[in-house]
Amino acid sequence: MGRRGPAPDPNRKAKSGGQASWTELPPTPSRALRNMPKAPTEDGWHPSTERWWKAIAKSSMAVLYDETDWAYLEAVLLPLMERFQREGHSKELASEIRLGGSRLGATVADRMGLRIKATGAATPTPTAKPKRGDSNRSDADLDDSILTVIEGGAASA
Repeated sequence: MGRRGPAPDPNRKAKSGGQASWTELPPTPSRALRNMPKAPTEDGWHPSTERWWKAIAKSSMAVLYDETDWAYLEAVLLPLMERFQREGHSKELASEIRLGGSRLGATVADRMGLRIKATGAATPTPTAKPKRGDSNRSDADLDDSILTVIEGGAASA
């Protein structure tokens, strides 16, 4: 499936001559911003539908949603997702879910098209690689430095 044109250039000037503006999202909330509505049947929601809702409600985009966005999610997209999971993965339902999700900035490409970017923790920078043949570093030292980089701390050489 294609997008609605190329991704916007973040350095492109707006037609007014100023810099094109982007909306910056705050970091992802630590809890869901909206509880899932009660399931319409005794069977409850399909587990995949529940995961989908939780992902949306905890996403950084959720802070931008107003009541009409949540109403659209509850009245339109949630039932579509439930049907998609319970009745089979039809192309028609998938298309409607994708279209509705794109309007709400569900994917990175959607958010770029809406000129929205996530802020958050900076990506850790890797430490210098040991030189070939450097026998002064043990495997344990390498494991410690890799873990340090992954956890975002400063590695010691």
